[in-house]
Amino acid sequence: MNNKNLEIAVYIYTIMVAGGVFLPLASLSVVGDISYNRVADVESYLVIAFALSTPVLVFMGQQKYAILSLPVFG
Repeated sequence: MNNKNLEIAVYIYTIMVAGGVFLPLASLSVVGDISYNRVADVESYLVIAFALSTPVLVFMGQQKYAILSLPVFG
């Protein structure tokens, strides 16, 4: 893959992670839909912040600092 394809993959991955935080993980009859955002409200916004920091760092040419957001994706 060349650098342009990797950048596009980073943008797509960021959208998927940021959107996936709000998608339901399970549906329980008593509680309703369970999502990561409902379970851990503050942590879900941290995940989104770290996910959004990666394309910003790539856009600014600071890819070496994008490693800081990778543990969130693990």
